Amino acid sequence: MVTQAWAPVVVETAVSGAGPALDVNARISEDGGRLALYAVNDSAEVIEADLVIRGFRPQGDSASVVELAGAPLAVNSPAQPAQVAPRRSTWTHGAQLRYRLPAHSFTVIQF
Repeated sequence: MVTQAWAPVVVETAVSGAGPALDVNARISEDGGRLALYAVNDSAEVIEADLVIRGFRPQGDSASVVELAGAPLAVNSPAQPAQVAPRRSTWTHGAQLRYRLPAHSFTVIQF
């Protein structure tokens, strides 16, 4: 997930109001055309995050998302080989950037 969304330039990131359960890192491509947010929600609850992006203007009203989420002791088995697997989607966000980060998850959002 990280290598497919790799962007080499780390940008300043701050998290407020979510406590220690949410860890976020942001990176931008060398040409400044793509922003990738990497978020870990370590809690057992969904976290609704308001994303405030300064210095980068997303093109359009959608972003690509890859999420890996599951119960802490979840495993893949021969009967359920994809119980814990990355899920890809497109997030149509419009003007307000509010995203629901699943419990026990790692999420990559690319603008």
